Amino acid sequence: MVAKMLFSILISFFCFEICAQESKNSWDVILKTDDTSIQCKIIKVTDDNIEYKPNSKKPFLIIPRSDVKSIIYSDGAVVSFEKPKKVEQVQEINLKDVPQVREEICRNCRGSGTVRETCSTCNGRGKLHCTNCKNGKVLNWVIRYKKRAKFEEADCSKCNGTTQISCEECNQTGLVTATCRACSGSGKVTVSK
Repeated sequence: MVAKMLFSILISFFCFEICAQESKNSWDVILKTDDTSIQCKIIKVTDDNIEYKPNSKKPFLIIPRSDVKSIIYSDGAVVSFEKPKKVEQVQEINLKDVPQVREEICRNCRGSGTVRETCSTCNGRGKLHCTNCKNGKVLNWVIRYKKRAKFEEADCSKCNGTTQISCEECNQTGLVTATCRACSGSGKVTVSK
């Protein structure tokens, strides 16, 4: 008899635990927009509010739907109430009002992005005036044996007496390669129709 009584007590205890466990798992969860959650049983969802029975002795409560991010039901179903992003108003545009543009090959550089310009060092001559001499001649201090030292005039060793030296900037061509200013070196320009 005692065994039967212990057996019925054990069965009652297990049934109570199973019911308690089942009731814990049967709660719905409201996830609020402030990232907090409420464990409850959902009673009613309307366009404006959500009515629920909290996990307490209170009969029911109402929360504005705008404060709820989503609901996770006890069966695992999820309903999201996040607001869709606003779509900006679309303005109608008349194609006649939109400037028609197209890209063309730059006429200034013919698409290369570079142009040949006059050398600014020699002004396009390819030669510079020699700064080492005067009229192609230099004065050298010459000391002669048993004679007095004196200055002698000689051809300049830098220009060989021509008074002109080669421009190193343009290699005597008078032209240098520079970036095209019309297309900024891209080789293409945008043209309005």
